[in-house]
Order: sequence, then C-alpha cells, then structure tokens
Amino acid sequence: MRGNQPIIVCPARAIEGMRIPTECRAAFEAGRLLFLSPFTKRPRRVTQGSALRRNEVVAALADEVFIAHITPGGRTELMAEMLRCWGVRSIPNG
Repeated sequence: MRGNQPIIVCPARAIEGMRIPTECRAAFEAGRLLFLSPFTKRPRRVTQGSALRRNEVVAALADEVFIAHITPGGRTELMAEMLRCWGVRSIPNG
C-alpha cells in the first residue's frame, strides 16, 4: 500500500458487507485499490470451492501468469493446464 501502483484484491468470498481494512482505506479512496469478487452474497467465508472458483476467474482475466511451484497431480497443475488451453502465457516457461 506504500507505493502508487494500482492494486486489485480478489477475495474468495462475497464482498457485500465486507469492511475495508484501515490500512487500505487511503488507497481505496484514491481509486488505486479495487475489490473484485465473482460472488454476490455468498459465501461469506472462504471455502476450498470458492478459492478454486476465484482462482479460475482471476486466471481467465490474466494476460500472463507466474506459478512458482506446481505439485504433479495437484490442483495447480490442473489450473496450469487450463491456462495453456486458454492461451494464457506462463512466465518463465513461455
């Protein structure tokens, strides 16, 4: 929050009624901080399913991604394959 860069926060839950943390208010009021969620009223708490859905939405909006670690057979590997199918560029693997 210290810089001037724009920031997007995408929680894995609904943002309706969500409180903006004190340390984020200045950036939000300046228009540098955007809260974006694919959920409307539910879920109110993060679930494994909502985290997966959030990751899919963020990935679908991305031009390129960086994945630091992939466990063979894990969910991140499935997400990486989905991204390849969508033509989303992976850094540093191209």
